[in-house]
Amino acid sequence: MEAKKMRKRFQEKHELTDQDWIDLKRYENMRKSGKMNMFHYLANMQKHKNGKRLAKLIMSNGFYKEFLETLEAEAKGGKAA
Repeated sequence: MEAKKMRKRFQEKHELTDQDWIDLKRYENMRKSGKMNMFHYLANMQKHKNGKRLAKLIMSNGFYKEFLETLEAEAKGGKAA
């Protein structure tokens, strides 16, 4: 599946806005950097209206794996399995 379509389908499935996508990418960049305890990052996210929903999704089973697969396909700019 084309990466753009994969991302759009992922966003529609989870009712995510473009800003949500940006916030998820920001979370992943912070996680990869290792500069912050991610439990604290999630706690900070939960203090904000939309962040609360995203934090809950991140912690839900399977969501983050699906996000990473979609993000990887987008980074490759091509097709994903």
